[in-house]
Amino acid sequence: DPTTRTSGFILWVGGHGVLVDPPVDSTEWMRENGLNPKLIDSVILTHCHADHDSGILQKILCEGRIKLYTTRTVLGSFIRKYRPLVGVDRRRFERLFDFVPLTVGEPIRIHGGEFWFHYTLHSVPTVGFEVFQGGKSLVYTSDTLHDPVTIERMHELGILSTARRDQLLDFPWHHDLVVHESGVPPIHTNASVLAQLEPEIKEKLLLVHTQARQLPPGSGLRVAPHGLDGTVVLEATPSLGDEAISLLDLLSGVDLFRDFPIHKASEFLQMAHRETFKAGDRVIFEGSRADRFYVIRRGTAVVSRQGRELKCYGPHDYFGETALVLDTPRTADVHARTDLEVLTLDRRDFLYFIRGSEIAATLRNLARMRLLDAAQLVEESALFGELTATQLTQLLGLMEDVRVQEGDVLIEEGNSVQACYMLGGAEVEILETGQSVANARRGDIVGEVSALEGRRRAVFTYRVTRGGTVYRLPRRSLVDYLRKNPGVYVRLVSEAIESRFETLPEEPRAGVSVAP
Repeated sequence: DPTTRTSGFILWVGGHGVLVDPPVDSTEWMRENGLNPKLIDSVILTHCHADHDSGILQKILCEGRIKLYTTRTVLGSFIRKYRPLVGVDRRRFERLFDFVPLTVGEPIRIHGGEFWFHYTLHSVPTVGFEVFQGGKSLVYTSDTLHDPVTIERMHELGILSTARRDQLLDFPWHHDLVVHESGVPPIHTNASVLAQLEPEIKEKLLLVHTQARQLPPGSGLRVAPHGLDGTVVLEATPSLGDEAISLLDLLSGVDLFRDFPIHKASEFLQMAHRETFKAGDRVIFEGSRADRFYVIRRGTAVVSRQGRELKCYGPHDYFGETALVLDTPRTADVHARTDLEVLTLDRRDFLYFIRGSEIAATLRNLARMRLLDAAQLVEESALFGELTATQLTQLLGLMEDVRVQEGDVLIEEGNSVQACYMLGGAEVEILETGQSVANARRGDIVGEVSALEGRRRAVFTYRVTRGGTVYRLPRRSLVDYLRKNPGVYVRLVSEAIESRFETLPEEPRAGVSVAP
């Protein structure tokens, strides 16, 4: 944001985005700029100050899980700061993301890039990093005081050891790109200090955490450009196998194939074909014969029926599978919204590829849910209405339609909880020690999410008062779904906490999860 002093950026390595110190509203910014959240699956947190960490919780609650790279000390600060906002205990908060601890002085690989982390000089524990890939490199300082005069003075006063002083003074200016902070001393580097650098260093130096009007006139210093148009490209030399690795990354990112054994990867590489389409091209015609399965590598595609847009797919999403499994004509059109690159498997290869797996059964169930009103229920739900196309597909794939009669008990107080339920035509009364405390109807989610994970027993009884259809969300499948989609989990828990029975209105809101 050009009106503020922030340092957040996306570092693209090997086709994947690494989000570094995201400021507030960075998730909205990425969405507005059409950046697929699945391509940005890693976050580096250098320290816990609001202009560096306030976008991380937003990112955690987006589609898919992220890996959070930071030190254990910084992680502790992050948890103390943001866990109360979510309203869950520390154990559950830590399960919302995958923590990868950093060790200063030891390399770590992120999407093929080699990262080396070091401590900076700031008011709280802070790390910067160097990254190398394909003969190119850059360094990011994060917040730091890089003033040789002050550093020498701190050493003379005994505040810094000789080794620490030498480490701070020996800054790696040799990189192809230097992303350096600048701000108000003594906890930031004054621009006047950076203005004294040699011209050849200034040519590859970009400043963050400051504004152009803060720089000395005629200093030759530049503030890093903002927005996607300002992306700086360091052309790394491709290594052997980069294309195969990219294809395997794509395969592993497709939820449908995530649990496939490793030997299936070679089959995929041998069978897949690369196809490209221009923006506006029709990829699939409604009513045509189903002859291919598609996985998007780059770009976006729109699914529509009779001119009405149904959903939009991006990288790592797939389409065309249902008609192949059911051996039926295509039920919708698919257009390329942008220039589109896909990998395809023809019908015979696709059916061979999934043979012996549970995918065929999953896809048949998914088709059944779409023919029933499950998809409409989910899309109308206050809790699930904002799911991405991928999250919606995942959820529908695990749902089971069940007919229930008046008097049936879905969950009984004191028993283990084996599922949650989304109500179709059925209505349910919730009881505590035999006393009615709430009623749930079409579109509501009933069940106790926290009891699915551990050994807790049901707190309430859920009795059917009007027969009809319910959609069962089995325990194991739902827990796995919520683990992959922590944002959905937090919405379920938060809604449940806000909707305790003593505060429920007579007409419950659609989508209420009636117990945390």
